[in-house]
Amino acid sequence: MPRLAFGAAALGVIAAFFFLQWLRYGEPLGLDQGLFACFGRWGLEGWLPYRDIWDQKPPGLTHIYALAFALFGTRVQAVWLLEGLVLAAESLLALALARRLWGRWAGLIAALLLFTGLWAPQWQGYWSRAQGELWLALPVLGAAWLSLDARADARRALWVGVLIGIAGQFKMPALALAAIWPWMWFERRRPMAWIRRGLLLAGGMVLAWIPAFVYFALRGGLGEFYEAVFVFPRVFHHVTAEFRNWGHVIAWVPRGVWYGIPTAVIGAGLCLLRLVREKDRLLAWVLPWLLLPVVVVIIQGQMANYHYLLVVPAFAVAAGGGIAWLGEELLAAGRRRSLAVAALVVLLLVAFADFGRWVGDAQLQAAWAHRSGAIGRDAYLRRLKQGSFEPALEADVARVVAQLSAPGDSLLVWGLGPGIYFLADRHPVTRFPFHHLFLTGERLSVAIGGLEQRQREFIERFDRDPPGVILVGRGDLNAFEKEDSYAQMIKFDSFRRRVQAGYRVEREVGRWLVYRRTSAQAGQGAADRR
Repeated sequence: MPRLAFGAAALGVIAAFFFLQWLRYGEPLGLDQGLFACFGRWGLEGWLPYRDIWDQKPPGLTHIYALAFALFGTRVQAVWLLEGLVLAAESLLALALARRLWGRWAGLIAALLLFTGLWAPQWQGYWSRAQGELWLALPVLGAAWLSLDARADARRALWVGVLIGIAGQFKMPALALAAIWPWMWFERRRPMAWIRRGLLLAGGMVLAWIPAFVYFALRGGLGEFYEAVFVFPRVFHHVTAEFRNWGHVIAWVPRGVWYGIPTAVIGAGLCLLRLVREKDRLLAWVLPWLLLPVVVVIIQGQMANYHYLLVVPAFAVAAGGGIAWLGEELLAAGRRRSLAVAALVVLLLVAFADFGRWVGDAQLQAAWAHRSGAIGRDAYLRRLKQGSFEPALEADVARVVAQLSAPGDSLLVWGLGPGIYFLADRHPVTRFPFHHLFLTGERLSVAIGGLEQRQREFIERFDRDPPGVILVGRGDLNAFEKEDSYAQMIKFDSFRRRVQAGYRVEREVGRWLVYRRTSAQAGQGAADRR
């Protein structure tokens, strides 16, 4: 009977996994994902990240989308297919890890909470998909597994470091997670052995980054790689520090974790109670793993919803152990059973409310309406607007661009809409498809220096490959820009003259002015004559 119950539960978890994959298969790219798709699309054609197309994200994230397109074709769903495979691998690893520590039921619960946590609709749904935090969960779980053996075998500490180094190539703050594992390895009578493991851990992290440095050095982009990944983030945090209220951040992040994964939080709390009661040495492994990712989210200070995904692996694995222990306590006699019943009631209430938020989520309801045939694609996309970001508008604009330009033409999106390049399949004429503000006099652009050189390089690239269409945003102010994109174009004199001389406004689509090229050389020639 217990085996039958476990088998039925396992089939239910598998069915839920595949149902959600099917349900969310048609989701669009979010804002960040649109940029990553550009890296993947033109990376397959030899474009080098940072040198030819820029962002500050580390190299794992800039290449994972290229892998998806290489495996499944250049389309949005290729990203979701690779994401599904990685999510399945992460769930199986969470299952194996929790099962190793606390039994098969703990493993199954951990797997369920991991994939539902990484896909928690409370953290903005499609906006948080295929972000760095999701990809890096796999090496982090692998590091957690190996860390359990590193106390007996010091060589495992090296591979823990390698895996954390790989995680850092998807999100740099993940490197801080290396501080989790040494607590488990400390022995008062053998301090040198502990230091040795720490050195091996650090050495493994360095080892993981060597291939990236060699790769960019061989391709002539080492300087750009280093500046984007290691220098710019410091400038960014300095400039944006004035926007942060650290008291608010510290107070809000724990609430954000609870808001996204309340069932896992309750289960993790039960796990800590179990380890304290049993005086289990695993407390030195579980507690830092629960706390440090939360601290990392706080230090980032942005409270972007996808940042919370960093905490999910630890809470899922720990919750597996805590909820399984609760089941064991329910079978015990006496006062312990009464306390377990009370804890179970609380857990079920929280889990029921958590499930209700899944069922009631507007994005998932829209996905169901679309996948079941109740609404069409355009109507579905129009339900997914988040703030100023409109997937339906991006799709509309991309169709217009495709109609007004040839497949080999370049495109300039002078505004915040990197996904349009990918959707229209028109290569960017700018190195900064996401960060056109780096070509303006905005504060962040001035702070990183080199504005005149960036503008000069942009104009040279523009003249070599005049875009068939230019999209200019209007009324698209954000926290980093005091003027909208149209006003910034007017102030950028050499750019404005080229647009006025060689382009005309074809139409207006939403917040975008659509400029169409009138002559391949008119913009450059007229601007030069002036």
